[in-house]
Amino acid sequence: MAIDSFAGPPVEVSVACSSFSEQFKLLRLRRAGKQVVISSGLHCTTASVSYWETGRRLPSAPMLGKVIEVLVRLGATRREVDNLCTAWVNERFHRYTIDRAPRRFAGQLSRAR
Repeated sequence: MAIDSFAGPPVEVSVACSSFSEQFKLLRLRRAGKQVVISSGLHCTTASVSYWETGRRLPSAPMLGKVIEVLVRLGATRREVDNLCTAWVNERFHRYTIDRAPRRFAGQLSRAR
């Protein structure tokens, strides 16, 4: 049997190791085009969308839910949404635990001596 006979429908592949901002911008460009389309669907400013796309900020958990709803309405696949959520969780974890751990514990270590 030929390998082509096993081929299914084309699947959009996004890089799982890319950041939330990269994946969000890629999805926005594919599905919505301009930032104003996403921002109007989310009832937020285009500045917020810009901050998320540049990696300066992450959307809150409730806002991420709204982002997903809008992207799904615009035709995002389950795989794209899953990858976006995974990237958000990873960045949220690193930003608010690992990256801040040395500063958080520095004061406790100096007081313990």
